[in-house]
Amino acid sequence: MNYEMMFKRKSFRRFNPELSLTSEELVSVESYLLHMTRFLSDDQSLQYKIVQREQTTCKRGEYCILIYSEQSRLALMNLGYVIEQLDFYLASLGIGACWYGMGKVESMHRHEGLPFSIMLAIGKAEPQAFRKDYKKAKRKSDEELWEGEAIYGIDGMTCVSYIKYAPSTCNSQPWYFKADKNQLTVHIKPKEKMLVPKEKRPFYNYIDLGIQLICLETWFDHHGFNYERRIMEESNQFWVKYLYSRF
Repeated sequence: MNYEMMFKRKSFRRFNPELSLTSEELVSVESYLLHMTRFLSDDQSLQYKIVQREQTTCKRGEYCILIYSEQSRLALMNLGYVIEQLDFYLASLGIGACWYGMGKVESMHRHEGLPFSIMLAIGKAEPQAFRKDYKKAKRKSDEELWEGEAIYGIDGMTCVSYIKYAPSTCNSQPWYFKADKNQLTVHIKPKEKMLVPKEKRPFYNYIDLGIQLICLETWFDHHGFNYERRIMEESNQFWVKYLYSRF
């Protein structure tokens, strides 16, 4: 995943209706969808369909990428992990994108045996429409997100000062990190008040966790770390542990 796109990407709320994707750009997006890294190497529980926005209830963009997935915890994490790679790739092509969680489809409720889960609204964007100063994005402080010793990259940038700019549902940022002796654990810390109905929050929290994990691993890769990811579960508690070291 392109490390630099974290500083460029943003969630597009408005698209210029006078701009359109070319057929070559659509082919490029479709090709990229087939080659993204999965959260679990043997996971096949994800399918896609690109449709005109008018075929959905979405009011943004020119096209919508419909995403179909199983609904288990790991499947939703995989969804976020995979589609955030696409979000970065789209930014590199000058294509704006917005996770659109409340969008619905009229007839395409299943695809390749999987239920519809969420959509990504996309559209061609002008260069100046992308983020100019990522530090102006509204995010929690490092101290609110991170506990323990800081992890520094090759340029002196801390890990948390990069990964906190990952997108999340309603900008809820439902993550918490604990670092200690070459171990980093990533936990879900749900936001108590948000626009999403309470019964739907776990669905979005696990997608957001997947988004965060690919951003974290992108930081590790860019700064020359080896790491091993482990899924942890105990007494109804769930978290992800990374064992890391430098090359």
